[in-house]
Amino acid sequence: NLGLVLLMFCIGMELNLKKLRKTGRLALTVAMIQLPIILIGGYLLGIMMGWDPLLSLFFAAAISGSSTAVVTAVLAGYDKITREEAETIILVTVIDDVVQVLIFSMTAPLLVGSSMDLGSISIMLVSIVGFITVSMLVGLLAVPRALDWIGERMPEEVLLVTAVGMCFALAFASVYIGLSMAIGAFLMGVIVSQSRTAKVIERDITPMKDIF
Repeated sequence: NLGLVLLMFCIGMELNLKKLRKTGRLALTVAMIQLPIILIGGYLLGIMMGWDPLLSLFFAAAISGSSTAVVTAVLAGYDKITREEAETIILVTVIDDVVQVLIFSMTAPLLVGSSMDLGSISIMLVSIVGFITVSMLVGLLAVPRALDWIGERMPEEVLLVTAVGMCFALAFASVYIGLSMAIGAFLMGVIVSQSRTAKVIERDITPMKDIF
């Protein structure tokens, strides 16, 4: 978990926020094509294996997402993939994670004989969208300025500890609302990348990331 959080934090810091809008649209398009294909294929495969529809749906949801850490490790071995392509693929895995949470939230009550609570699902969807939106807006307004202030007045050790603390705080908040910790760490990495001290933080945190 430590390795995953630090890895996603570093990936977020490497993203170009100006290009993220274009990359994000492409990632959303890819996810909208990929997810239905995997979900339908997984569901039909479950039915063919003799499972009931609910279990087949769970199976489809389980295989619809990819581990962002594993995907990143695989991408590192492909020199032919451009940086923009790698960023797009990583964003697709983030979208997959959000969709998986929603699918499992919708179908989990059915396993114990309860009905699907659309109200709770709607609240969860609003919470996820709100969490990502608020994190980015508030983070971009406050975090870079705070880190720049610390970087100008305090030792690098204080800057590093502050940045890592922010990273794990948002990762924890991400888990608290039902998302993976990777998303929170990734978002904080994107936010920190806008600070003038980002290169210093990335330089100091990379050995720690490599160890874990």
